[in-house]
Amino acid sequence: MVGHLASSASPSGGRQSTGGPIPSSPGTLAGVRDVPVAEVDHLPLDILPIATEYPLGIVPGWHQHRGARFPYVATGTILMETDAGGWTVPGERGVLIPLPTRHRVRMLDVCTSSVYIEPAAVP
Repeated sequence: MVGHLASSASPSGGRQSTGGPIPSSPGTLAGVRDVPVAEVDHLPLDILPIATEYPLGIVPGWHQHRGARFPYVATGTILMETDAGGWTVPGERGVLIPLPTRHRVRMLDVCTSSVYIEPAAVP
């Protein structure tokens, strides 16, 4: 099952899985298994697949991505909020976050497989 959110704001980024936690530093989330978007955003791809593991209770602040994002929640649950409302995205479901949607999420022990879509690749 796939959901779709209403849009609202402007650019930010996405993340990619590594083999283990990255030490917390300014701009990163403690315990998240990922690679900062700056390390992959330069790749010449219209669609970038990224897997991320979030421990229980991670709450990134309000943000938006440079392109559209489609996170598929493999396990866990995401509580997502936008200016248009809130959604619960359970495991084995996905949601389209169109450009430019300002949103925030609460991660409840989540593993996602997302695709980030370049703005120029969206018809």
